[in-house]
Amino acid sequence: MLVSASLLIFPLAYGQNKFKLKPDAKGKLCLSCHDNFKEKLKNPFIHTPVKTGECSECHNPHTASHGKLLDEDTNKICNKCHEGIVPKNAKSGHKVVMEGNCVKCHDPHASKNKFVLLKAGTNSVLIVIRILAVLWPR
Repeated sequence: MLVSASLLIFPLAYGQNKFKLKPDAKGKLCLSCHDNFKEKLKNPFIHTPVKTGECSECHNPHTASHGKLLDEDTNKICNKCHEGIVPKNAKSGHKVVMEGNCVKCHDPHASKNKFVLLKAGTNSVLIVIRILAVLWPR
């Protein structure tokens, strides 16, 4: 029984630490080299994985086929967690959103603006996009 329980727990633990980092490493380890990033973390709006030190949710700490050690193509990486933003079979949409260019409007780490937006005052555009996604789901 102990063996079967450990077989159930191991995949869960591995999934949470897919890069086999030491338990206390997480964001602390990243910040030990990316010292200039600490200033960015002083912003009032911080993307949740960054806030919780889960850099490896988006980045591979060892090697990657994508720039900036990203786990996925930049046009797909946000959709790993935010898949409901762009509805399936949308008839129309904001070009930037449909192309997956989230970083044209959002900072993937932290911002002075709500919703980690790059510019203040763009909240209304974001609200309209989300309302349309609800009204015309894929």
